[in-house]
Amino acid sequence: MSLAAMPLGYALAPLAADAFGAAVPLAVAGLLVLASCGGTSLVPGVRRLTWPTAREPQAAEPAGVR
Repeated sequence: MSLAAMPLGYALAPLAADAFGAAVPLAVAGLLVLASCGGTSLVPGVRRLTWPTAREPQAAEPAGVR
């Protein structure tokens, strides 16, 4: 679901609400959101997301010394 599809939804939502009533399009939209969230949670990298560990600061060398 992207922002590019929003105009299509704005155009089709009233037609679907007239044809099926308001509850059916809302339920279908909710199921699509649930499926996209569920699909995202199936990605292993998302499930094992970790915060990077901080590295120890290294001593700075004085300027011009090598």
